[in-house]
Amino acid sequence: NAPDEGGVLLIFGCIDGRYLARYRAALGGGAPELLTIADMTFNRRPELLFAAQVCAPDCVTRAQVVTWSAERGRFVNLLASPIASGNPPTTEDIDNDDVLELIVRFTDAGDASTGPQRTGYTVYDWNGIGYVQSVTQLDPPRFLIQVIHQADALLADENYDEAAALYQLALDTPSLAAWQNDDPQTLRAYALYRLLTVQVFNAAPARLQTHQTILAEYPDPATAPPYAALALAFWNGFQVTNNMRSACGEALNVATQRQDAVGLLNRYGSRSPIYSLNDLCAF
Repeated sequence: NAPDEGGVLLIFGCIDGRYLARYRAALGGGAPELLTIADMTFNRRPELLFAAQVCAPDCVTRAQVVTWSAERGRFVNLLASPIASGNPPTTEDIDNDDVLELIVRFTDAGDASTGPQRTGYTVYDWNGIGYVQSVTQLDPPRFLIQVIHQADALLADENYDEAAALYQLALDTPSLAAWQNDDPQTLRAYALYRLLTVQVFNAAPARLQTHQTILAEYPDPATAPPYAALALAFWNGFQVTNNMRSACGEALNVATQRQDAVGLLNRYGSRSPIYSLNDLCAF
């Protein structure tokens, strides 16, 4: 261990009968662990995959791949920067091309502190020069709030059709589990509200049915989750002005009177999105 850098990996080579340091890496944290020594890139030269755990205060694993470059006369990194992940990468030839890919798996499903987390994996593929991130495959969401978070992210990125599809999925999939006990009621109202805003923006014929559903399910908005009142304020505002910004303003005026409109969304753990008042209407 180095006093300031934590664990250090040193590679020595024998030159003129003496061992000299040819490569030095400090990933921080504990002593690096050698994970793989193999011809990962199918070029008849071995690569070294190593990693160290860094805790500051949450613990992550930082991994790097190094190989000898005869052209440069030195060892070189094959990752532009170390991979930081919950689990150390593994190597696997997933596409059967004799080249090993780096696989980073997400296995932490979350807890009461972090909130629900998506599991899955990311693949780092060899491009002839180095390893680069190529694809991330997430497992299907297990919780209703995960679908809502994904839909909200798409809405913020102006991917309106995909966002609407996910809000509809949240409404139509009773098998999605609740993270909070009241999710089936609270998040249903929220999904209906968000779906209505997108449908109005898109002038989708289904907006009329969504509006009728809100009226039928929440005849007394004052006793319903706050998003029913936001939805009706938005709808009524748009009927008067035919302007999305003005309609959003009406919804946000209601939200200022219903502090739980923001608070109910900010109770899903430290790794979940944090909402502000202006996040409640995207137009």
